[in-house]
Amino acid sequence: MAKKPRVVYVSKTAETPATVLQVTLRPETWIIAPRTTKEFLRRWGLDEHLDRAFPRNSSGKPILFKSWLEAPMRRACNRLGLDMKLASNWSIIDEHGYPINYVTIPEEPLIYKRCIETEKGQTLEVFEFIDGSYTIEFRAKPFYDPKKFIQILAVAGRVGLLARTGKGYGKFTIEVKLPSNQ
Repeated sequence: MAKKPRVVYVSKTAETPATVLQVTLRPETWIIAPRTTKEFLRRWGLDEHLDRAFPRNSSGKPILFKSWLEAPMRRACNRLGLDMKLASNWSIIDEHGYPINYVTIPEEPLIYKRCIETEKGQTLEVFEFIDGSYTIEFRAKPFYDPKKFIQILAVAGRVGLLARTGKGYGKFTIEVKLPSNQ
């Protein structure tokens, strides 16, 4: 009697480790912060008149969460006809190679105030934003073809990030390179 063939499964990640990419994100149009609560503003010592503000990390620096980058990446996957799971199948990693859940904005965001006409009269809207003068750098580790990751992120830049993308805000460009240690 013939023996059954033995099947051995080998993980692709064991054969080929994921590539770490150095990503530079540069806003083309304003990236406007999300809505925030008064409690959040008090905890971080921010102006309590802000309607929208970026969250802060433990050092008090403003941040963008990975999930906020994944949202336009899902829409980009849809436009490209790719599996939506690719939008979340990557990590942001720190300088030691550990995964983190956010990207740090290097400088304090700008603040914009504008007067809005409402049914009850005028009100003032105050929010944080970043513009083309900011450069946000982070290390990304996609767990699939890096070229496909770059393509998805580039299309996500045309979709837009955070508030008021439907009005043309949140657009960004990217520059990607391999770190010198790879």
